[in-house]
Amino acid sequence: MSKPNRYFLIARDRETNHFQIVPTSSQYGSTLEEIDLYTTDFMDEKELAGYLRGQGLEIPQSTDFYIVTQVKRGGQVFLRKLEVLFSDSREVQDIADASLQKKIHKSQDAIDHVYHRFFQKFQKRSDFYDFVVYGKTSLYDKFVKLLPNWRLQSPYATRYEGNSWIIKSYYLIRNILETMSRFENQHYAFMNDDLYRRQLDTDLLRVTHKDYDPNQISLFDEMDRGEEVEENGFQKRYNGTRVN
Repeated sequence: MSKPNRYFLIARDRETNHFQIVPTSSQYGSTLEEIDLYTTDFMDEKELAGYLRGQGLEIPQSTDFYIVTQVKRGGQVFLRKLEVLFSDSREVQDIADASLQKKIHKSQDAIDHVYHRFFQKFQKRSDFYDFVVYGKTSLYDKFVKLLPNWRLQSPYATRYEGNSWIIKSYYLIRNILETMSRFENQHYAFMNDDLYRRQLDTDLLRVTHKDYDPNQISLFDEMDRGEEVEENGFQKRYNGTRVN
């Protein structure tokens, strides 16, 4: 059985484009479920940033939180980015707990409720339909391509059409909640967030690599990156970019 992907919660300073990796578990890197369980206890970016400052992290007022993981496709590795869930998606917590136990079926009632809300909005709101089908979301392309055929159907019918995977995929279910939250609250990303996030991809690919040791400092790092090393955990700073 393959190991699950490691996910990292990123806090990016919108003013300087410096970033931090926010620890959400005892390991370096977490499951997606662990990050969602962590962030859904907070109302929004501002409340999460305030809490982290209270924990001693240097989190600026204008912080862009997002999630990254490394994905291999066609022999190449790239960075996949996801938006953060906050307390308006707190219903994901039961599903995340069950998924961590490899028993996601035990949260079927909560999953049904997510799909019921999604399909109701999808069927009744043409603007939401356009947002999902033609907009930029983190939903699987395979799922989005099926949606026009399901627009007039009950979401429960889809289980019996060879697509039962949609109620077993934690990744899809949490991204459905994120899509609805982003649409309902109109909290679209800052116009430049995507652009500046992409500028961090090279560094993030390095520090989220499976072989990266956050506690090991190489001679190359010290000479060429001018690092200031702190003794607190695996905290580092290089070229103005801080990595926790």
